[in-house]
Amino acid sequence: MFSVLMYVFSYVILIGLFLYFVLNPKQEDYYIFFNIRRFLIQPILLLLLLPAFYY
Repeated sequence: MFSVLMYVFSYVILIGLFLYFVLNPKQEDYYIFFNIRRFLIQPILLLLLLPAFYY
């Protein structure tokens, strides 16, 4: 249950930031946009940390 809440919380935060950067594009914010998009598409870091919740 804790990991589900953690995933939902992270998804809401990241999708909010992603939509902000999509709707307000600026050249200097491109690197942040790229990293947020990467975490939304490839949540490898979150999958690696999932066993830590159960340890």
